[in-house]
Amino acid sequence: NGEVSNLTVVYNQQADITATTLQAGGIAAVGGTFTNCAVYDFKLTNLKLSNTSYIGGICGKIEYTQDIDSCSVYNMQITNSTISITYIGGISGQCSITTNTNIITSCTIYNFTIENCVGGSYKSFCLGGVSGYVCGGSSHIGTISNCLVDDLYFSSVTSDDPCVGGVAGYSSNCTFTDNIVQNSTINSLYYLGGLIGFV
Repeated sequence: NGEVSNLTVVYNQQADITATTLQAGGIAAVGGTFTNCAVYDFKLTNLKLSNTSYIGGICGKIEYTQDIDSCSVYNMQITNSTISITYIGGISGQCSITTNTNIITSCTIYNFTIENCVGGSYKSFCLGGVSGYVCGGSSHIGTISNCLVDDLYFSSVTSDDPCVGGVAGYSSNCTFTDNIVQNSTINSLYYLGGLIGFV
């Protein structure tokens, strides 16, 4: 439950990672509250992941009381990879709300590419411009609002029934308000939405 604010991170490309599972973020793997942070050039290639993984431009996975506000991700790429059961988002790979409201608000994602990747099966391979997988509970609702996704490119992704959306790949018990997706190309064989792939 740490907090990070006013931080800028610039990356070099990370390549040739083989692992059973990976939790990776431009700033943190899991958790935290993030405000006014920016990540540049978070690029992963030649990943070989055999089990559940979470990859996000800011944070791989967020849950409980954690919020992400006014953060930006520029030039994120995942290419030429076999990534099995994986949740990938421009801000967070997965948002799992179990006790309190989880909010991603006023974030921007510029130039986010996923290309030439092999993923898992139905609902286990979720790609979103903001978050791959957003799941709330019966009394705990997640929110994604006032986010901008510009220049999203998902192409040549092989998977059995992937969930792919301009904002979220998969969503349950969440609200979406005043989000914009523009200048984007999304090629998916099954659950595809300009906003949400599967609700």
